[in-house]
Order: sequence, then C-alpha cells, then structure tokens
Amino acid sequence: MLAMLGRLIFSVLVVAGLITGVVLFSFPREEVKPASLSPENAFLKSIRTALAERGQSREVYIDLTEKVRPHFEAKSLEAMIEDIRAVAAATGEISSVPLNPDGIANLLRSGQEVALGFNRSQIRALAGTSEGLASEDRMLIRLRGGSYSHPRVEFASLRDTRVYP
Repeated sequence: MLAMLGRLIFSVLVVAGLITGVVLFSFPREEVKPASLSPENAFLKSIRTALAERGQSREVYIDLTEKVRPHFEAKSLEAMIEDIRAVAAATGEISSVPLNPDGIANLLRSGQEVALGFNRSQIRALAGTSEGLASEDRMLIRLRGGSYSHPRVEFASLRDTRVYP
C-alpha cells in the first residue's frame, strides 16, 4: 500500500515537472543583442594604434595600458560603463570569468575599486587581430568609484608594477 502511494506521488511529480517544462519552454524569449565595439570606439582604436606602432617600431614591448589610458580619463561613470558593456560583449566568449557590467557599475557607485585584467586572447578579441601581439601582453585597469560623476582610473601593466594615478 505504501509502495503504491509512493509510486503515485512520484508519477504526479514527474507529470507536474513535464507540464512546467513545456509551459516555460513555450514562453517567448527575449532576444538580447550583444553590444559590440564599433570601429570608431576610442578604446579599440587605442589598442590597434599601439599594435601598429609596435609593428613599425624596433621596440619589442609597448605598454598597451599607456596607450589605452587616455580613452578612460575624464569620462563619466555612465559612459565608462557603456564601454565596459561593449568590452564585456567582445570578450565574453573567451573569458573564463566574463565581465559583469552591472556588478561593476554597482561597485563603482558605492565607491569601491574594480580591477579589470585583460590577457593576450582578450586583447586579440578586442583588436580583432593577433598581428603585433606579444605573448607577454597584458593590461590591468583599476577603476575606483566615488561620490563624483567621474570615477578615478588607474592603470598598471602586469609587466611593469607601477601604478598610475
């Protein structure tokens, strides 16, 4: 008797799960259009310029963080978050830990610091090419929020331990 009751309850739960799955699957899905970096994006241009300079220069190492830094200076928090959204979309598929633009925005608005690190694969995804990229290329961008509309931006190269105010 108890076994039959157990089978009945199990059957009811299976049927209810199937019905729930069918109902949820039938709801229309919201199409999400990923943001992308346009060719006119200054962040993208600065990376491509640095790589082109390396190709024309005899220097083996050009600090990409120094080239990208002017793009972020004196930007409003909202403009910076839009750039971070575009960067997150461009690097999302190859990142082991994708950027969370909303989480970053919340942290910056609360006055906390966020460090964004980019490895060679992510830089290649942003630049759209591996030409001119060296195996040691890395970028680290530290963003510090505050009560101001312009967050403080610090840059550090992972090869060079200096921190730029």
